[in-house]
Amino acid sequence: MSFTAGEIIHVPKYQFKDGSVKSTGKYLVILTLTKDETVLVNLTTTQNSYLFENSTGGCYKVNGHRIGFHFRKGEAIFTNTETFAKDTYLIPTGQILEHKISYLTSNYPTITTKGILTKEVFIEVLYCLIKSGFVSKRHITLLEKQLSMLLC
Repeated sequence: MSFTAGEIIHVPKYQFKDGSVKSTGKYLVILTLTKDETVLVNLTTTQNSYLFENSTGGCYKVNGHRIGFHFRKGEAIFTNTETFAKDTYLIPTGQILEHKISYLTSNYPTITTKGILTKEVFIEVLYCLIKSGFVSKRHITLLEKQLSMLLC
């Protein structure tokens, strides 16, 4: 299986770093792919809606600080007709991870694609994460490179 930057995949029974498993699976946003066959992903959540009170979607700020990105349920954000059934959030703090493609495909052979974000939405997501203040310098460099490719 190959991945595309901007793709949102569903990983059944995703295992977190602490060993716990999300039995219903987890959506991951493929932020970028590196030369060494690694993907940079951001985990999604539907659980932290209290952080996004009064959000109307998109990059969300609290006191001028970007804290994450909000995909509204039913919103057309993909290049296909898929939508999220629930409000879904990207929170960069501790949720941006690197995975080897071989690890994902061998440990999760039934990964499915939810959709690929439209170019406009993907640019908004990258910009929001880069400017959030919660992303490591190494990851910012990778995200900026991905963003510059989209803007060319």
